[in-house]
Amino acid sequence: RSLMASPRQIAYPGIKLQESGHGTLDIVMYGGIIASAGAGIQRARTEIYRWNGTSFALFETRYDPSNFLYFKVVDANALLADKKYAEAIPLYQEAIDNPQLAESGFPHPTERADLQAFSRFRIIVAYALLGDITKAQAARDDLHKQQPDHIYAQVADKFWSADQLQKSVAAGCLAVTTFARATQSVPEVLNGFGYANPDFKAEDVCPFN
Repeated sequence: RSLMASPRQIAYPGIKLQESGHGTLDIVMYGGIIASAGAGIQRARTEIYRWNGTSFALFETRYDPSNFLYFKVVDANALLADKKYAEAIPLYQEAIDNPQLAESGFPHPTERADLQAFSRFRIIVAYALLGDITKAQAARDDLHKQQPDHIYAQVADKFWSADQLQKSVAAGCLAVTTFARATQSVPEVLNGFGYANPDFKAEDVCPFN
């Protein structure tokens, strides 16, 4: 029988064992690159599986560095989802400010503008989650100044109106989700980067409370 807590998801891994420091061995897998053009932009990763007494469970995932703009936003998203709000903001800001970050090369003609607008919106949300309304307001003003015609300027307004009315990030996110479900272009800014990368749905635009 398998001693893995769940089937591995990493493609074509190299596998080794290493000491865990807790008297057991970790299973370390490195890989994740799918040899297919349709898979899109990718980066290798390390997955560490640690013995929990009954099975080997995923303990840690480490992604290789990447110069793709898309992955900078993905990493910021992961930090925000992990409630590391202050750590996420600099990554979103780099996605906005760093012209050296590479575009994917996939048929996404407004990729840089879309990911910058999304990042500006997420900075608003991050500051709201931190309770810093002054900086959240400044980030919203910046989005309207820099990208007033982008769909995410409307997303930001939906969030801001509900958040300020009810003093609730959850309420702001609910308003965004409702808008995103009715407006296909909202979640699509993080889609179209190849099937190796996750689908972005309306519920993923602002899943915070």
